[in-house]
Amino acid sequence: MPTLLYLLCVAAFCAAIFVTGVHNASNAIAVPVRTRAMTPVAALVVSALFNGAGVILAYMLIKEASWLVVPGGTPTLLGIVCALTTTAVWGTITWAMRMPSSATHALIGALAGVAWYAHTDGFENYGFVHTIFTTALAPLLLL
Repeated sequence: MPTLLYLLCVAAFCAAIFVTGVHNASNAIAVPVRTRAMTPVAALVVSALFNGAGVILAYMLIKEASWLVVPGGTPTLLGIVCALTTTAVWGTITWAMRMPSSATHALIGALAGVAWYAHTDGFENYGFVHTIFTTALAPLLLL
């Protein structure tokens, strides 16, 4: 079971990063393209390179952080999977509806929802579906 959760966590992370990149690409390249400082293709390449560099630098920062203590176990992984899935779904919905949104705020809201749910009811009481439902409501509460 933990191996499946690790794979789900990696898949949810990749989905959230992809959706965030797609959603933020237009914002990141709008000014250089509009002012004709860069062509659209060059702006997208530079944006993709810096997004990739940001992920790598964030990983290096978090890896060396002694102040960041994440409790282990199945409930933590389940919460992370739910938060990342919620962020990816929220980003996809707002992108499809052409609404501006912040992926960071969506992720923080989802993590806050997971923390609140884990503190009040716990993951063992209702299972995976209820956890996803509760976590999906967290970004909506921030609106």
